[in-house]
Amino acid sequence: DAQGQLPLHIQLLGAVVEEGGDAGIIEGLPRNPFIIGTLVTREVRNDRIDRRLDARLEEGMVDEIRGLLAKGVPAEIKAVLFDAFTKAMKDENFIKTAKNLNQNVTYMDSEVFATYLKNNYEGTGATMKQLGLTN
Repeated sequence: DAQGQLPLHIQLLGAVVEEGGDAGIIEGLPRNPFIIGTLVTREVRNDRIDRRLDARLEEGMVDEIRGLLAKGVPAEIKAVLFDAFTKAMKDENFIKTAKNLNQNVTYMDSEVFATYLKNNYEGTGATMKQLGLTN
């Protein structure tokens, strides 16, 4: 780019691939990188997500979720999740990373979150109906 920094996907790959050619190694970048994710455009990624969601909805995802919710979550699993989320929300690296990604960091315990959901249910439900996401 204008500041002389390589695009992120090239930084992660450690190589430049010319169309129809081989990857050329860039000095100072890892030779055997471990890559998680995809190198596709936002439009392609969103299209894939949309198609997968449509397929899962057709396969009965909503009924599957309702069945799981009806079973409930065991108390020991809730405790593990509570501890993990509490720890993450207090972790300086997590907070810094979230802020760098322009993500708000807000923690609500289960009681506060339940109240929040209850208070916002009607407004959210109306919006979801307007968007055609629910009946």
